[in-house]
Amino acid sequence: MRKIYLLLIMAVSCLTAMAQEETTNQIDYISPDWNDYPMTFVSDDGKWESSTTSSEFNVSCSANTTSTLTATVTVDGDATLCYELWRGDEMTLIVDGEEIRSFYKNQLDDHRRFFHELTAGEHTIQWVATAGTSGSLYYIYNVGIEKTPLITVNLLEPGSLGTEILYNVNHVKDVRKLKIIGSMNDADWAVIDMMKENLFAIDLSDTDVTEISDRRFYHGSFSSSTWQYLHSVVLPEGLKKIDDEAFYGTYLSDIKFPSTLESIGNNAFKASTISSAILPENCLTLGTGIFSYCYFLTETSLPNKLTAIPYDMYRDCYELKNFKLPDHLTSISFHAFLNCYYIAPDLPETLTSIEESAFNGTNQLGEKTRLILPKNLSNIGPWAFLNTKYTYVEMPVSFSSINEYDRDILPTTITTLRLNCPTVVEKVGRIIDDNVRPNITLQVPSFLVNAYKLDSYWYEFGAIEGFDTDEIDEWVLNSDLVLGARDRLEGTPSVKINEKGSLKINGTDGMAINNLSYRTDPDNNAYGRMFSNADEVVVNGDMWMNFRAGTANRWYFLSLPYNIKVSDIYFTNNNPKRAIRYYDGANRAANGASGSWKNFADEDIIPAGTGFIFQVSEAGWWCFPAPEDESKQYLTSNKMFVKALAANPSETTANSGWNLVGNPYQCWYNIHKLNFTAPITVYNASNKTYSAYSIIDDDYAIAPNQAFFVQCPDGVSEISFPIDGRQMTSVIESQSGAKPHGNAPATAERTLIDLTVSNGTLADRTRVVINEKATAGYDVNSDAAKFMSDDATVPQLYSYDADGTACAINERPEGDGKVLLGFSAGDGGCFTIGLSRETTARVELVDNEQGVSVDLSSKDYAFTAGAGIYNNRFELRVSSGNEATAISDISTSDNGRITVKNIAGGIEVNGRGDSISVYTVAGARVAEAAANGTSTFALPAGAYLVKAGGHTVKVVVK
Repeated sequence: MRKIYLLLIMAVSCLTAMAQEETTNQIDYISPDWNDYPMTFVSDDGKWESSTTSSEFNVSCSANTTSTLTATVTVDGDATLCYELWRGDEMTLIVDGEEIRSFYKNQLDDHRRFFHELTAGEHTIQWVATAGTSGSLYYIYNVGIEKTPLITVNLLEPGSLGTEILYNVNHVKDVRKLKIIGSMNDADWAVIDMMKENLFAIDLSDTDVTEISDRRFYHGSFSSSTWQYLHSVVLPEGLKKIDDEAFYGTYLSDIKFPSTLESIGNNAFKASTISSAILPENCLTLGTGIFSYCYFLTETSLPNKLTAIPYDMYRDCYELKNFKLPDHLTSISFHAFLNCYYIAPDLPETLTSIEESAFNGTNQLGEKTRLILPKNLSNIGPWAFLNTKYTYVEMPVSFSSINEYDRDILPTTITTLRLNCPTVVEKVGRIIDDNVRPNITLQVPSFLVNAYKLDSYWYEFGAIEGFDTDEIDEWVLNSDLVLGARDRLEGTPSVKINEKGSLKINGTDGMAINNLSYRTDPDNNAYGRMFSNADEVVVNGDMWMNFRAGTANRWYFLSLPYNIKVSDIYFTNNNPKRAIRYYDGANRAANGASGSWKNFADEDIIPAGTGFIFQVSEAGWWCFPAPEDESKQYLTSNKMFVKALAANPSETTANSGWNLVGNPYQCWYNIHKLNFTAPITVYNASNKTYSAYSIIDDDYAIAPNQAFFVQCPDGVSEISFPIDGRQMTSVIESQSGAKPHGNAPATAERTLIDLTVSNGTLADRTRVVINEKATAGYDVNSDAAKFMSDDATVPQLYSYDADGTACAINERPEGDGKVLLGFSAGDGGCFTIGLSRETTARVELVDNEQGVSVDLSSKDYAFTAGAGIYNNRFELRVSSGNEATAISDISTSDNGRITVKNIAGGIEVNGRGDSISVYTVAGARVAEAAANGTSTFALPAGAYLVKAGGHTVKVVVK
């Protein structure tokens, strides 16, 4: 009995001690005003403290310890637990023994409010604080439970929300959870706005809402009372648009996006507590910063058809885990994944651009050590992968130049850097911290090892090793690659030549290429270029041109180095309208210039080197695939291309023999090298007009894929393109090869006069050539008929030959020195006619309408004209005689009006009058200055005429 008695005494003592301990650890707490239920708080270890003046708990945890605050409460219906957290390393919420959610340091750095739904009954709620290695201080604020019954409102008609709510409550501010059924209008939204300080949840799933407007549920900062309790929104199927900042800063824990959603605006969910964001497949219009600073976001997905991730999209989403990037993604904008610690996604092959700091701070907590960048990636911005933990990085074949900023791209943790680019990567900015270069092994294509070792930037790397290039199945060229006689791409790789890239193959050895593609963008004067000086360079696979029609409803003048079937041409994204036409020279010969453009049929084959025009209804990239015939090898061959010309005889010489042909090589071509003598006519897109060029007189390179007009002289049946005219740039590398016109021996004296007319925005030009060996009428060998612009806004200027043919180039004898000019304007306005080149002694323009004449050698002529055609208004008077500058009474000494003195390297002039002009004795003005005292002119040795105030002095510079 004694033993039993002692045991009872001990048990009672223990229970008493436990009760005393529980009483000791109970915490007095000042509940917030809105709290609806009394709660009992206990500090399990006695460390939690409460404030005596506010609704606050705090605890200081030492390193590697935990501390628990426990609350007990009984609720009598649907209710919501509200609490606020700030600071600490880790906090876990447990309700009735079930872990509800955990919070980590980055999530606790900002003061935020959180919620948990409770049902009727008794509940035990625990906050467990866990400190890291340094210990931490935690705060819990405004813990309370509010009654949140659901009110369902069925709208009989739009605008009745307020009335229907008041059937359920006394005031709209009494609503905590609201479900709406029916059609809504602006009046209903105005009622919802009245609840913005008290509403906890809103269910719109059974409404006809199609758009959530700008800042509709904007919470902004923690201190704002607007939507301070809103943490649940249910969106309806049928919703198409969420506008800018619609849910900015809200306390949403989760949201389901309807399948009908098409667009989300800028910062729509920025700084919210959203944890999941699964975007539907048709949501392809995304603003910037949509989920930035969403510290609780752990999962997301993007539409697979999405092509671009906007900037700041997931910035500072610290807890976001890896997810699959869209298969069609081409660009990731700056800061898109900045400081997403767990993110290290596989990058799709379609990716071409990663901008500044897009992945800065990623892969901090992942296990990836290797970063393989996709082969089509050509733009990598500064800091793109800084502060990541990769040790091996493989750069794509398309990466040919480091960004222009002096900022690192890669992290300092890497030990091996592989550069797959087939050209030495150009150092413009920095790829990595200079101090770690000696610690990194550089791997490059074997044929570039010596080039890298001799490069002033790359030689600083610790080791430079070569790898066999047969590992590369596709080379992407964004800059110029020249393969020397000993260099060849190993294996049978594919080659993709982008707009700024080129491939030149020297030597004699052949080379096999699998697929060959190149990009052409004439709007930006950017062309992928290639030619081979070696025989037997062959394409085994497919070949195609990607062509960018950058402007809708504009005619592009094109030619291909291979045959193309019209029906094979396709748009790379969808199917806009297109038009493809050829020039019917036979029709022009029979009927004149009008009506000569004809449509190709889908089954037609456009032969290599044939010109055609191409127009589309929507700007974008088009594909021109080569057929499986012998023409597929023309592009890589080392043979001269010969194009047959149609004679197309006509009673009117100016209409005979017209052919639209094209550059047969995928590079620039020097017209001086053509086996042809007659002028060519090209469409000048920048001025929306046509320009004629002389094979002899003009330094002009035909662009890749450019079509041009030629007129076939009698006895000529072809135009040929010798291979020595091929060049990689538009700069004329050689002027040799040009031949004189058939009627003009090489020694003949020819005087060129190039005139331009401009309306201040657009311009046109014409040329008159004085040649005593030429004929006064139209000659196919030397003259070029005028092609009038289809754009009425472009002024047109031309001259007439003796037959009355309007000419762009008019080569003729001097005769009486008078040349009739034609001028036309689709719109009236102010115009200027001037000389752009002249080698004659005097060029005088006569305006018959105004009765004035002007020496164009001295100044341009400005005039006004209404819309119309002017065939008799202007006349050109030229002279190649001894009156070189039309200046009479030339003195050979100072005459009181002009004082000229020789100085070293030129002359010093003191003259009176409006201006001082210096001419060569041939009449070309070489210098001009205002006559405001002494002027100095630097001149090479020679004889000059100096004019001022109507007087002239001749001077010789030695």
